[in-house]
Amino acid sequence: MNPRHHVTGYVLAGGRSTRLGRDKRFLRLDGRTLLAATARRIEAALGRAPALVGDDLPGGLPDARLGCGPLGGLVAALRVCPTDWALVLAVDLPRLSGRDLEALLRAAGSHRPLACLTRDGRPEPLAALYRRDTLPLWEERLAGIHYSFAPVWEGVAWEAVGARKGGEGLFNLNTEEDLRVVLG
Repeated sequence: MNPRHHVTGYVLAGGRSTRLGRDKRFLRLDGRTLLAATARRIEAALGRAPALVGDDLPGGLPDARLGCGPLGGLVAALRVCPTDWALVLAVDLPRLSGRDLEALLRAAGSHRPLACLTRDGRPEPLAALYRRDTLPLWEERLAGIHYSFAPVWEGVAWEAVGARKGGEGLFNLNTEEDLRVVLG
């Protein structure tokens, strides 16, 4: 059984890019926008295009709740996910490799409900696999006033997938300095 048949891909791209001061989804690196590059990475790994999650994206799936960061996007994705697993990637991981995604996808057969890439043992919840049946955990978190993923991750058994090259692929592009590093 190919675990990829049980995974649907999602690009979380609903952020306001306040630290960068401009919409990072449409920054061009190597001739592609971050949004297009992330979608292409998922399509290459799964063999089909991902859904885009963000309120102001044409054809995109709106966040389940505005103003609560990526948690609203995750809940929206899990609510419509037609497969057992959702592969969730943030739009701002320009260095993420296909090999990191392949390693993560191998965890789709895990008995654990969550799997994510890690750097120094710390989970990156925006480069992760979520079993669809974890939706109630995330909806409960979304109903509160704190939208951090950490308390849920701390209370659930999850599979750590070490990112290659010391976690270089988990570099988030959030500021002008980050952009200079990426363009480096």
